Amino acid sequence: MARPSGGAKMIITTHLCVDISGMLRLYKRKGSLEGVISDPETGRTLSDAEARQYLQECLAKGWRVLPMGDCDNFDHQTGCKGHPKEGEGN
Repeated sequence: MARPSGGAKMIITTHLCVDISGMLRLYKRKGSLEGVISDPETGRTLSDAEARQYLQECLAKGWRVLPMGDCDNFDHQTGCKGHPKEGEGN
């Protein structure tokens, strides 16, 4: 990768994501998703049943992953696409 002018390094921040199918597979026990997921619009924590319904709806949309926080450069197939910024040079 080419360095920006002035010799500074380009730093890429990448946000974490979670695999939707993996969550459903690992959290099989009834009640295990209670409070794990928040409603993306209201921020309210979802009950186990609501969380399972939400994850199923996401899969029905063709999504594979969900962001684990705010990310304005997110792809629901591959996750965060990265957030470049100039950093300090070595």
